[in-house]
Amino acid sequence: RYGNPSNEIPVESKILLKKQVTKIEQRGGEVHVETADGSTYLADHVIVTLPLGVLKDRAAQIFNPPLPERKTTAIETLGYGCGTKVFMLFPEKWWTIDNTMITPLFSAKELSDYRANSEYGHWSANTTAFLPVLNHGSMLCAWFSGTSAEYVETLPEAEVINGLMELLDKLVGKTFKISRPESILRSNWCSDPLIRGTVSYRSVASDSLNISNTDLQQPILDSTDKPVILFAGEATDPHYHGSVQAAISAGRREAQNIIDYLKKDVHSLHQEL
Repeated sequence: RYGNPSNEIPVESKILLKKQVTKIEQRGGEVHVETADGSTYLADHVIVTLPLGVLKDRAAQIFNPPLPERKTTAIETLGYGCGTKVFMLFPEKWWTIDNTMITPLFSAKELSDYRANSEYGHWSANTTAFLPVLNHGSMLCAWFSGTSAEYVETLPEAEVINGLMELLDKLVGKTFKISRPESILRSNWCSDPLIRGTVSYRSVASDSLNISNTDLQQPILDSTDKPVILFAGEATDPHYHGSVQAAISAGRREAQNIIDYLKKDVHSLHQEL
């Protein structure tokens, strides 16, 4: 999409929502895509943008024939982290610091005591930071990562609020008069079966095998070298993986690869004629 609607290709009517893909099957130079509701779609080219977490979980069931060994190894060995955000909307802004963060910083003993003596300390002590939210003056965002992020997604909302309020009081309660949030909103990227994580990264396992995001990027070709199944998404970018920019540029990259192939194909046809 473009900012100027007059420059957009009219694709809105072609976008299908609530169509969970269950099978991507290459049949010669064509690709058959099946969805959970029983629909089947036929395509000359398919760009796969599934998150790496979904590929790790279901690639073996989705693709037929199986993906090449090196691409499978890339899926298995590239890391895919988990992060959770908890947005806290307060009645008013009670902090005076801007463009900075509130970061828990405990000594080993303080951390041990907090986890042992608090009902919530076993998870709230793992909060990475509280950050002001841009353009939302009375909102803070609490960050979690790793197994703590997964755990926070499973907790009742009241427990999340109570745990974060207790932690904030412990950190800055002597400096600020902290109000209770009116509401919170949590991400569920870790537990969502259509995402299963947040961002990719190169791991010790992938580096030891000389595997990179470029291996995940490689297209599946038919017998005539036509790219029938192409791969985009942030995890396929060798330089900026883990970013929104990588996801956007990877989609453009694969769309351009199809355009370049079609132009080449048309040029070859004209030469034959």
